[in-house]
Amino acid sequence: MGAVHARPAEPRADGRRAALRRGRAPARRRGPRRRRRRHASRHVGAELAATGDGRLLVVERSFTPGVGNTVHLALATPRGDTLVRTPLADLGACPTLGAPAQQAQANPLLDNVEGMTVLGRTLDGALRVLLVSDDNQNTDQTTRLYDLEVQLPPA
Repeated sequence: MGAVHARPAEPRADGRRAALRRGRAPARRRGPRRRRRRHASRHVGAELAATGDGRLLVVERSFTPGVGNTVHLALATPRGDTLVRTPLADLGACPTLGAPAQQAQANPLLDNVEGMTVLGRTLDGALRVLLVSDDNQNTDQTTRLYDLEVQLPPA
């Protein structure tokens, strides 16, 4: 887990205060700033958690303007010096449970999922997982906690 680094407390141009961020200290830029092209359908790994049997549970997410968030769970299994990815679930396929959404979402229950922890195992061996979405101090987003049971394939 990375360290927590404080950002300046002065308000930004939009009036909001900068937040604490987990990770490495910001790198100093040298030379001209380059823009990276973002692909709407590309999922990024937002969070990893140990499953207790040598594998990792991975939250993958992406956001497409006008469409919304997609969130997938995957299993990463070490095979030699590589990790083999096994898709487990598409959270967009879950029931909406009547959840409201302030922005376009394929499933209004989904939002900006950024965190995960494994709470333990159920009696039948499934992982009990807690996910969190962050509203980024944005009225179009919603902070939610998702309490899931994830049945893993045999190791």
